[in-house]
Amino acid sequence: MGKQAKPFKFKIYTSEEFAKAGEEEDKELAKMVKVDGQAIVLNGYYEISFGECNSLGKIIHWIVHLSGKLWVTAEIIERFVWIAMDRNGLGSPYDTPTYDESAEDA
Repeated sequence: MGKQAKPFKFKIYTSEEFAKAGEEEDKELAKMVKVDGQAIVLNGYYEISFGECNSLGKIIHWIVHLSGKLWVTAEIIERFVWIAMDRNGLGSPYDTPTYDESAEDA
């Protein structure tokens, strides 16, 4: 007979453990995406100047470009967007206007 699979084991976290894990993840992400002078540096070497991401269109360009990199995660892109928008005075991703279909009828 074949080998039987072992049951899957998982850990149940307390709220304190869960919060600590999130803080550790944030620290790691902060090391991977940080500000250095007038640029955002990803993964310690990939540099994007603030002038290259000073509009929503340029940020979208960078999102598409970075998405093609094997070492880039969704979390890296999210942190890049937050920093780029904040440092260029574009607000936060949640402040941006949404598409209004009713404006087309006017």
